[in-house]
Amino acid sequence: MSTRYKSGIHYLKEMIGACIKIQEYVANTTEEEFFKQRESFDAICMQLSHLGEQVAHLEKSPDKIIQHFPDGVNWHGLNGLRNRINHAYMTVDVEMIWQFAVEEVTSLEVALRNILIKRYGQSFP
Repeated sequence: MSTRYKSGIHYLKEMIGACIKIQEYVANTTEEEFFKQRESFDAICMQLSHLGEQVAHLEKSPDKIIQHFPDGVNWHGLNGLRNRINHAYMTVDVEMIWQFAVEEVTSLEVALRNILIKRYGQSFP
């Protein structure tokens, strides 16, 4: 059975949605709470995994988003982070996840929105 890959629009919007969720989770917790409670960590890791999964789909999408926009997004890093979360979850560095969520996700969202506009002329609400 062959898998049909959707347009890059779908995957980019999924990624933007994941970025928004991560930012909401970070906004609703302090750094101290994040390190004490697993719920926020788990929720953010789930969204980071989702980001990486969408990158894997984009790699196979007929739109060739990654090939057209190789800079501005660390596609390989997001996919690698997904693999780490999914296959070695207990070794994921909590501090690294917090730092990524706080320091990188907003700029990732901006980059993804820019790609959506440049490639498809669409914005995301």
